[in-house]
Amino acid sequence: MADSDDAVADRPHRPNLRKLQIADVLYSHGRLRTDIGVNQNDLQIASLTLSDAEKRIGLCILRLAGEQGTIMQGHVKIKKFPFQHDIANMAGTSRETVSRTLVLFDQNGLIQREGRQLTIVNYMQFQREFD
Repeated sequence: MADSDDAVADRPHRPNLRKLQIADVLYSHGRLRTDIGVNQNDLQIASLTLSDAEKRIGLCILRLAGEQGTIMQGHVKIKKFPFQHDIANMAGTSRETVSRTLVLFDQNGLIQREGRQLTIVNYMQFQREFD
């Protein structure tokens, strides 16, 4: 019987599944190039999926604003904003993505957070952005 190193060397070469998945996603988005550089494609896919996740998280915030929010002078306050893992479940993403997205929204002046309270600074702008 061959040792494990020989067994690995004897295995037939299989195409890189990750590379094929990347090519498939890029092709479906019209971004396939003849030279598939995995690093560049990974960045493109990450930006596609992050913007999709941002939209889903924004839509969750809008839904929560409609259900629990208090409107005051164009601002909407959600006093007991759900925990990040709950938002992640609603948006179909990870808690880490929710955390990064909330920081991004905060930095862009879309929301303000204080403890569990979340304020949509300009509700009409936020709605135009994500609805």
